[in-house]
Amino acid sequence: MSCIQKATNSFCACLAQVERLNQSGMTEQDKFDKAKIMYQSEEKCNFLFEHCWNLLKDQPKWILRDAAKQRKTIVPPRPQQQPHPQREMSLKMKLSNWIDQWVRKLL
Repeated sequence: MSCIQKATNSFCACLAQVERLNQSGMTEQDKFDKAKIMYQSEEKCNFLFEHCWNLLKDQPKWILRDAAKQRKTIVPPRPQQQPHPQREMSLKMKLSNWIDQWVRKLL
């Protein structure tokens, strides 16, 4: 796997994690910036391939690849295991708070 591919895949995972939070009021740029900070925290270096990401993100092959990954990772809950709405929101808030704390530490 190439250096660009490895870094871009890792960044894509960070961006997906930020997008799953589904925070209201966040623009695409806000999500991108938060994902860059998360990447820096996890990889201990800056994301150096933003120019590559900007070229790849809208390409059909990349979009189809991401859609296929999402289908593989999304598993519908069993009826008896439906998450409690308050508990699910609490987990999202904890993850969001954790990301915000990392952002503040890095700034």
